[in-house]
Amino acid sequence: MAQDNDKPNNGETLEGEWRETANADSSDDNNPDVDITLPQIDKTPKRRGFAAIVGILLLLLVLAALGGAGYFGWQASKDVLDGQAQTRSDQAQLILQIQTLEASLKELQEQQYQSRKSSAESTQQLATDISQVGDVQREQADSITALQNPMAAWVARCGNQQTGWQLAEAEWLIWLANMRLQLQEQYAGATSALEQADQLLQQVNHPRLRRVRAQLAEEMLALKTTERPDIDNIALSLLAMSNQANELPLPARPKPTGEIQEADASQAKPEGWQGALAGLWQEIRGLVVIRRQEKNLRPWLSEREEQLIYQGLQVRLDAARLAALRGKGTLFQQSVRSAQTWLLTWFDTHTAAVEAADSELSALAKQHLDHNPPDISKSLTMLRQLRQQGLR
Repeated sequence: MAQDNDKPNNGETLEGEWRETANADSSDDNNPDVDITLPQIDKTPKRRGFAAIVGILLLLLVLAALGGAGYFGWQASKDVLDGQAQTRSDQAQLILQIQTLEASLKELQEQQYQSRKSSAESTQQLATDISQVGDVQREQADSITALQNPMAAWVARCGNQQTGWQLAEAEWLIWLANMRLQLQEQYAGATSALEQADQLLQQVNHPRLRRVRAQLAEEMLALKTTERPDIDNIALSLLAMSNQANELPLPARPKPTGEIQEADASQAKPEGWQGALAGLWQEIRGLVVIRRQEKNLRPWLSEREEQLIYQGLQVRLDAARLAALRGKGTLFQQSVRSAQTWLLTWFDTHTAAVEAADSELSALAKQHLDHNPPDISKSLTMLRQLRQQGLR
């Protein structure tokens, strides 16, 4: 440090030299051509300190800039990393959505395949059904053709189409009249059908139909003049008797007609042992009652048994009525006889109501339902022959 202080300062040395130069040149002050210029003092050390400070400041600024740049770089890197993480998350969700869409697409393709398969089967079944329908239509067309040929021939034989339909309807009415008479014995229905058939033949007005109409007239007259039982009257009579069966009287309960022989109380009683014996005999005779009845009596009937008796008569009367309505003559006779026997067995025959019912059943038993209806099939045979030959 001493050595440093002993050394002259460069600034001081320069200042001394400058002073010496100034003194040497002072004689020349009057010389205007002499340029007296003071030299600049060299202050390099001060400038170096300032430069150091400036350098430090610049270094601090650079460091601050680098720190800010690093912070901003770190922040940007973080944002990039966050963005990459978000991107990966979005990619994962997108992949999941793609997988879901692929599964849905696969399922849709499977459904479409099944739908196409079902549609193909339906189309095949529809084609089969159409083929079957076509076969049926062809069969029906053949059947119609097969029916049209005989129909055309029949129309040609019978004349125009309207006449043919009228003859066909008349034939059907005559056939219906025969069925009603033979199966149901409906005289009124058969007569009505024959009358309608005669009206149709009258509308045709062909000479060859007169014989058929004459036969129809004979058959209608036979139906009107045939003796047959009045089934309706018989059925109504039996129904009325069945409804009034509960009012018919049953036999009355028996009443005693005998006399009880009693000892004459006014008769004088003997005394002693004879009187005691007579009293004992009277007591014994009082224990026995003697009754006399002209005919045998049935036991008394309870109310339930009486109801069964009435119902038995009603059942037999209803059976006879149904047999009459169905035209079963044998069953009708059996049912009427059974009802009459039941009436005479269980009811009081001494009353007027029972006697009247017995007389009515006797009259019904004489009715004969079995009879032979007239033959009305000749007109049907004649009309069919004319239709086959044709009206000319």
